[in-house]
Amino acid sequence: MQLPDTLYGQNEVDPLSVYEQVIGQVQTLPGIEAASLVNMSQLGGGCMTTSVAALGTENKQQAMTYFVGPDYFKTLRIDVKQGREFSRRDRIDQTKVAIINETLAGLLWPGEYALGRKIDGGEKPYEVCGVVADSKYNDARETPQPAVYYCSLQSRLARVLIVRTKGNPAMLQYPLEAKIQELDPSMPRPQAKTYTRQIQGMLIGERAVSLFITIIGAGGLLLAGMGLYGIASYTGRLRTNEIGLRIALGARWFDIVLLIVRQAVGIIIVGLAAGILLTLPIALFLSKVIPFGMSIFDPATFVIVPLLMLITVAVACLIPALRAAKVDPMEALRYE
Repeated sequence: MQLPDTLYGQNEVDPLSVYEQVIGQVQTLPGIEAASLVNMSQLGGGCMTTSVAALGTENKQQAMTYFVGPDYFKTLRIDVKQGREFSRRDRIDQTKVAIINETLAGLLWPGEYALGRKIDGGEKPYEVCGVVADSKYNDARETPQPAVYYCSLQSRLARVLIVRTKGNPAMLQYPLEAKIQELDPSMPRPQAKTYTRQIQGMLIGERAVSLFITIIGAGGLLLAGMGLYGIASYTGRLRTNEIGLRIALGARWFDIVLLIVRQAVGIIIVGLAAGILLTLPIALFLSKVIPFGMSIFDPATFVIVPLLMLITVAVACLIPALRAAKVDPMEALRYE
């Protein structure tokens, strides 16, 4: 959510007082887990890059650049690997501090400890007070990018509010907008957007492809079920004499159903085992082609899909099996 410029006056207001005013207002709402400020939201459609170098070297790197407040990484659940987050003590008159991600740390000081080092980020050097995990910055599909975070309490650039809720964020969207408007009733009601909506819009192409593949898969499963039904019916007719003899010798209807279903299920288990073995190298290939978080081994997929196939086989074979179990033994023995 974009904050009104009037909160900062003519660049005379202490950024800490603005931060405490905004966050204090937000935290009066029930269901707020964490909140912070940033100059522009990650995956928000915009990006800012600056040149960053290890102090005293010519090793310059272009890095995604953010100005963030205390609790920013807690709000987005980005792991702090070394050091600390920004705090209210990092004021505009204190030592300039910065936090970098693991990719930038590896580029500036490969194989070395980055905490406490200094970077040249402009007019004054900044001390690295923390190293955080890599994240997604401009695009959910991107590979890890170098990123640097400066403390918003040492600047006046962080004018976007981000909030993490304990429940459904959509339920707090309207109350949050109303709370922020109370800070400046003269401004139009601010518009809050959820990260879920932003990411869904970003991945609309992939979602369309996924839906298309799901429809094809469902159609294939339906055709497979129809084919299995036909095969089970044909097999039951071919074994009419055998079934009649088994019934005449005392076989129960359940035994006949199990006879036909078990044969089909045995075949499908062999097919599933071969399919899973072939799927693993394909999943490994796709994990490299699609760099934004596809798991090589998804337990849900490898459990639900085979289970769904087995249920389809059982249902497809059940009707022919029940029909075969009701055959008259005398008629079956005369069947040719």
